[in-house]
Amino acid sequence: MDESSSEQNYKLGGPQTENGKNISKMNSLKHGILSSETLLISENGEELAAISKNIVDDLRPVGELETILVDMIIANIWRLKRLLRVERISVELRGQFELGETIPSDSANLIRYETTIERGIFRSLHELERRQAARLGEKPPIPTVVDIDVTHGAVSS
Repeated sequence: MDESSSEQNYKLGGPQTENGKNISKMNSLKHGILSSETLLISENGEELAAISKNIVDDLRPVGELETILVDMIIANIWRLKRLLRVERISVELRGQFELGETIPSDSANLIRYETTIERGIFRSLHELERRQAARLGEKPPIPTVVDIDVTHGAVSS
C-alpha cells in the first residue's frame, strides 16, 4: 500500500519546505468548523444577528455570566449550522463522482465535531438554566445524563 504525502510528512516530522509549511498551517481553515471566530468572512452577518436576537429573546439572560453562556450557545449553534452546510456540500460533491471512485471523505471528523458542538450547546444551556433558577430562588435542576450502550447491536428489553 502506497503512503500518501501527508503520511510521509507526518513520519518525517511534518512539512519541510516553506510551501509545505504554508499549506499545512491552513489545514484547520479548510471548513472553518474549528475556527475561533464565530462569523467567517464568507458568512451572512445579518443571519447570525437574527439568530442571536431570537435566542437572546428566548433565553433572557440577566447579568454578565448569563450573557456569556448565551453567547456560547449562539456561537455553537452557528458552528453547528456551518458544519451542516459543510456536510451537505460534501455529500453533494460525492454524488458528482462515479460509483466506486474514491474521493476524500471527512465524515468521521464531521460526526465528531457535530457531537462536540452539540455537547457544548447543551452544557451551556444546562448551566444557564441552573443559574437562572438559582437567581429566581428556585432549586436548580440536577443535570441529567443518559448512558447509551451501542456496542452490542442488540436492544434488550
